[in-house]
Amino acid sequence: MADQPVQIRLPEDHPIFSYPKGERAGVLRRWIELGRLLDRSNVQLVGQIRMVIREELNSLGVSLSGGRGGSEKGGGPGRHPADAQDTPLKTALSGFLNLSDRGGL
Repeated sequence: MADQPVQIRLPEDHPIFSYPKGERAGVLRRWIELGRLLDRSNVQLVGQIRMVIREELNSLGVSLSGGRGGSEKGGGPGRHPADAQDTPLKTALSGFLNLSDRGGL
């Protein structure tokens, strides 16, 4: 596969300009590849974190999608107290799980 040129603009104080002119392209290629690998690892890590959070919440009987049984307003029989209302933690975890589901992380 042939190399394709990429043209980008960088601020004059970007760290790449501390390298001699003949070395910059190779350094940039390595940085881009490392960034690609880190991004892929991050996506996998976020997926694993989401899975662990969901498993832990399920084991505690906490539902992020509106509870399971009992009345909607309060802690009826079989309901976990955290299901009765939106707590800051529940809201944050729900937001994290939903954001990462949409590829935001």
